[in-house]
Amino acid sequence: MTALDEVLFTGFGLGMLLMLCSVVVTNLAVQRMRNVLNRDRAADNQLGWSDAVQTVAQNVIDSYRAAYPQGPLYRNLVIGYSMFAIGLVIGIGSAIALKFTN
Repeated sequence: MTALDEVLFTGFGLGMLLMLCSVVVTNLAVQRMRNVLNRDRAADNQLGWSDAVQTVAQNVIDSYRAAYPQGPLYRNLVIGYSMFAIGLVIGIGSAIALKFTN
């Protein structure tokens, strides 16, 4: 294994690790959004786990954006999405480069 192969393999691993961390960041942001929204709601009108566990938890995100247009938790969500995109580019780019290097 050459030095270039080691760098590309490390880049692939770091890209996958960054994507995993971004999933944690986005899920925490959505759960915190749900908690903030539930503070202001009556007990029978609160958002449940089914609202927060949807494919991208769009109900919670839309409700939070309506209540807090410049909320800090939405920025955390955007940062998580950006982390995922960067990890995806690094991971897939490294894997493709590793495939074509000899």
